[in-house]
Amino acid sequence: MAVAVLSLGLSSCTKEDPAKPLEVDLNRTGTVEGTILYINDQTTTPQKYAAPSALEISATIPYSALNTGASGTYSIPKSNITYSGGKFTVKVPVGVNGADVTISVSSFAGTRKQTVVVEGTPTNTDVNGIWSLSANIYANVQQDQTTLLSFRTLAFTPSKVAGNDVD
Repeated sequence: MAVAVLSLGLSSCTKEDPAKPLEVDLNRTGTVEGTILYINDQTTTPQKYAAPSALEISATIPYSALNTGASGTYSIPKSNITYSGGKFTVKVPVGVNGADVTISVSSFAGTRKQTVVVEGTPTNTDVNGIWSLSANIYANVQQDQTTLLSFRTLAFTPSKVAGNDVD
C-alpha cells in the first residue's frame, strides 16, 4: 500500500514554470554623489577631516521602483559604485518615477590618534577601534539627474588602549 501511495504522489506532480527574472533597464539611470570623512587625529587643533583610504559601499533599490507590482530588493552592481578620496558615486537604474536608493557602508577596524591619561599623564596614542556610519544613507534619484548628498562623518568606537579596556 505504501508503494502505491508513493507512486501516486510521484506521478501526480506537475512541473512549475520558473519565475522570469525582472528586467532592469540599465539605459535609464540617475546618479548619487556623496562624501564620507572621518577625524582620525583628535590631538590637533583644529581637528581636520580625512578620507578613509578605502570603503566598502553597497547600494540597493526596491524592485517596485523598476517594475510595478514587483517585490524584493535589487542590489546595485559593484561596477556601478566608485569611491576615491572620500567621495563616492553610485549609478542607479531608475523607473519612470525615479528610485529610492539605500546606501550602506561596511564598518572597518582602524585606529584614531587621541589623548588618553596613562598613570595620570596625558599621552597621545593610537587607539584601536571600529569606524562605522551611524545609519544608512537614503536618497531619491531621478533619471538623468545627479543627487548630491551632504557629507557624512564616520563614528569611532574604541576597543583597547595599550592592552587595557577603554571605558
